[in-house]
Amino acid sequence: MVVGLLLNFMTEKLILLLMPIKCRKIDINRYDIKEYEKIFNYKVEIHELINFLHPGFEKSFMNNVKDKRLKSFYNFEKWKEYYLKLKIKYGKNILIIKNISNNNLISLKLNLFLKKNNAKIIEYSTNQFPINQEKKKFLNLIENLVHSLFFNPRKIVLYFLQNFLIFIGKLLNLFPTYLIKTGSKSFANIKTQKNIKIINGNSFDYNMYLKSKIKKTINKNYGLFLEAPTPLFSGDIYIDGEKSNARGTPEKWFPSLDKFFTKIEKLKKIKIMIVPHPKIKHKKNNPNYYFGRKIVSESLANLAKNSSVIISRDSAGFSYAAIHNKPAIFIYTNELLNKKNFFLSNQRFFASELGLNPINIDNYLNDKNLEQLFKFDKKKYHLYVKQYLTSRNDKKSNCELIGKLI
Repeated sequence: MVVGLLLNFMTEKLILLLMPIKCRKIDINRYDIKEYEKIFNYKVEIHELINFLHPGFEKSFMNNVKDKRLKSFYNFEKWKEYYLKLKIKYGKNILIIKNISNNNLISLKLNLFLKKNNAKIIEYSTNQFPINQEKKKFLNLIENLVHSLFFNPRKIVLYFLQNFLIFIGKLLNLFPTYLIKTGSKSFANIKTQKNIKIINGNSFDYNMYLKSKIKKTINKNYGLFLEAPTPLFSGDIYIDGEKSNARGTPEKWFPSLDKFFTKIEKLKKIKIMIVPHPKIKHKKNNPNYYFGRKIVSESLANLAKNSSVIISRDSAGFSYAAIHNKPAIFIYTNELLNKKNFFLSNQRFFASELGLNPINIDNYLNDKNLEQLFKFDKKKYHLYVKQYLTSRNDKKSNCELIGKLI
């Protein structure tokens, strides 16, 4: 009987999610946490490591959750000690899911520790939406370098330090056991590493689309604005060293938004609703800075199918426009034209992959101009899905693929 209990004890399997950010409700969903428990009967633990990986960055997460699976660690040594106890308990029956790059010294040490302990690790492609990797024009590079040198030298220091540590990580062969490929363009450099096993899977957004329970509704008289933390909240520029006004200022951004939304609402006879960024928590459902427009609580995966349009600055959530064949509008303002960074060129590249062009909402826009924004190329959308969102044709969720790896 004792032997039987010991064997049962050792056959327990653990999914361990390591997070370099604060855990949010959307993370429980996008990483299929409940499905691992319900379908496979696995144990699941979520470890928040942000407090020692990126101290200070936790302040920008306003919408984190409390969960029985969640453990927060404030010290690398304490986490190592706890992990070694899990290793004794579960043996080889641990699968680590993480996306922790070697962009600082403590992250490098953590990944090296996991490699020395022969951890079985799965990571997702980080290119789940278009990232402009084309070489910038030489004069633009020099202009931005000089500007950063005088006005934001911290950004330059962080840039070179991060790239140096990433290079060291490659030399030490700090790669995952498995990599989820989310589309034909989802990664370019890592695929040359022979020791990585590639799994054809789905992006977070496509995976949530596969799981979404879309309500049948007659009401389609709404559009969606996918907000970013900036410029109202500045947390998402912390790690890159950007200043808080790198994406504009609230004083100029929100009045421009209101004028543009009002034009769209009158022309299409819809209401624009605000989809909050996952790490932002608004104090009111109809805040003044959005001029009384509604902050929705339902997930984007459920709302997108019945929307009339999806609007944003540069959100990965544009994936749902491609999935559901919805008009998508990339926007910027006069204020962003004067910023010495690569935001606008990156935005243009992102939009071009969907067959679209960004629009300056501070320019004069008549009804004909606005109607043009609602046109899109379905073939380009379909290609986008195949390039960035899924490498599969059978609509299997990531959980079905990953659950069998332990």
